[in-house]
Amino acid sequence: MQIKTFRAANLQAALDEIRAQLGPEASVLRTRQRRDGWMGWLGRSYVEVEAVATDAASSESSESSQPNLLAAHEANSAIDSLATAPSGRYRIHDADSSASTRIPGLVASNAPTSAEPLMMLQRTLDQCGIPAQVTKRWLQSANAFMAGTTDTRGSLAGLDQYRQQLELAITRELSFSGPIQASPGTKRTVALVGPTGVGKTTTIAKLAAGFGIQQGCKVGLLTLDTFRIAAVDQLQAYAELMRLPMHVARSSTDLSDSIAQLGNVDLVLIDSVGRSPSGDSRLGELSQMLSSVPIDETHLVISATSTYAVVKSVIEGFRVTRPNAAILTKLDETPYTAGAVAAIAAENNDRWQQQGQLPISYITYGQNVPDDIAVASSEKLGHKLLPAAHQITQLEAA
Repeated sequence: MQIKTFRAANLQAALDEIRAQLGPEASVLRTRQRRDGWMGWLGRSYVEVEAVATDAASSESSESSQPNLLAAHEANSAIDSLATAPSGRYRIHDADSSASTRIPGLVASNAPTSAEPLMMLQRTLDQCGIPAQVTKRWLQSANAFMAGTTDTRGSLAGLDQYRQQLELAITRELSFSGPIQASPGTKRTVALVGPTGVGKTTTIAKLAAGFGIQQGCKVGLLTLDTFRIAAVDQLQAYAELMRLPMHVARSSTDLSDSIAQLGNVDLVLIDSVGRSPSGDSRLGELSQMLSSVPIDETHLVISATSTYAVVKSVIEGFRVTRPNAAILTKLDETPYTAGAVAAIAAENNDRWQQQGQLPISYITYGQNVPDDIAVASSEKLGHKLLPAAHQITQLEAA
């Protein structure tokens, strides 16, 4: 028995490499979160996994190669009951465990029926607080695709297929804006708005480093957050480290004067004060302040750790600031992001249709400046929507 060590950007990528080299019956012995670089500034996090090949065998009937039409019928019956099904509380098994974990691939002896993968996924979505009618629509879309595939009911591979199709169904309801439109020689003013604690200041620093250091833009920083303790000091520290000009504005007049003083830069990044989305009259004050100057882009910063209901309230509350894109932060702090993403997708399906969609511009996944940020896309976001199949099967009643 030979133990091999694999390194990858995330656990799913490591498992894919293990399957490719050791086969679907390989076992994971240990996973670790690692980081390279110096003091986290330019360091990248990665996953280190120890795995071993096994000789376990499995058999599948020849009937499994036929289209799974009967299974699709059974699954549709299960989907129809989701709107009235009782919800439960479940816990995801910790993937960073020293215990041996079987990699999904072949049929298990206590394999689920065709309807059970959908019920497992439904319970996962239920944890995020997603409305039953939304869950039902997505599961129906996933099941429609599975009806034309080979019969994988009773297998973890089948569950993984359902999960992937469900992720596709969710991302089809999203839109993506691409990066901030700034380049050397242009003049762009961009504001970040959002609740307290979602990572606006750190995201500003990442954007400043990306455009300033990596793309050669002249960047200026401006903060409106004079209420939070040490908020100005935090942004000032980043500005000094990157040798960027920074201004503090306490009023609309200050804001206008500061932007004028930054007239020689290509990109002005505005860090706004965090506000509660529910009943905070000062949101109107923030909106008026931002409206007093020409701002090219306003990005609503949303934490991926939030539930569906919380994100819905954030979007509704900050609508007054007229955001034209969203930044999804803290993807590293949650095992899946379906709740937050579902709320954004729901906005694209109803009210935002009348005012323009709310596309996602960036995702962030750590504290490292400038690395832990990326332009959002369905490919980069999709694999973070739901836990992997082997984690879903380890859901336990709390």
